[in-house]
Amino acid sequence: MKKIFNKYLILVIISTFMSCITEKNPEIIEDLFFEGNIIDDSLYKTYNYIQSDQHQSLLYDDVDTDSGLWPNIATGDITSEHTSDGYLINNTYEHDRFISVNIDDFENTNFEIEFVMKLENSTSSESSGFFWGDDNIAPHKFYYYKFSNNPQAIELGEWYGLFDSWYDSEDLINFSINTSSFNKFTIRKINNKYYFFINEIFLFDTFIEPFFGNNIGILNGGYSKSLFKSIKIDYLVNL
Repeated sequence: MKKIFNKYLILVIISTFMSCITEKNPEIIEDLFFEGNIIDDSLYKTYNYIQSDQHQSLLYDDVDTDSGLWPNIATGDITSEHTSDGYLINNTYEHDRFISVNIDDFENTNFEIEFVMKLENSTSSESSGFFWGDDNIAPHKFYYYKFSNNPQAIELGEWYGLFDSWYDSEDLINFSINTSSFNKFTIRKINNKYYFFINEIFLFDTFIEPFFGNNIGILNGGYSKSLFKSIKIDYLVNL
């Protein structure tokens, strides 16, 4: 009788668990199970697992020359220009400012976004970075990956008039942010998950959410100056 009760209890717990996660995110079942087996996605958390021949370019911009995608802004709270060192953005306002541009829709694909940047005023406590899936309608809705130097912190999440963090950490013992030189930030979308890397070191993963729109852009924190060396987006194929 005790064994039967234990088996019944286990089945009830499993059923309740599956019901809860299915209601919250139906795609999780597809990600966790395939033909009755639990999927091991640990290889996707290794930066070099994706090979060069699995990349197909959608966008590449070394941003030291004016490709026509990123604007030169001469006046206002935020200014920008193409320099020999990269795309320089200066925000003289106390709050975040956005530069948003439209590109081809890539939401329903596996993809990689990679940007190389540094904060020119390395003591700034405000965070700056990159965003994607933007609707380009004020006050904007998008997903972001940004960082600050003082304190060293990384933030990932969603903006819809306020910041809603998926990941927000100042505990970066296992990660290295270069405060005076460039950092490489990588966002990979594979199947139904995002995988985030900094300087080719795995940081965090989470389940995807639908894009708000097709715009991508640069997010500059208040009183911050940032320099982008390159921005690229690739389709990921033959995974």
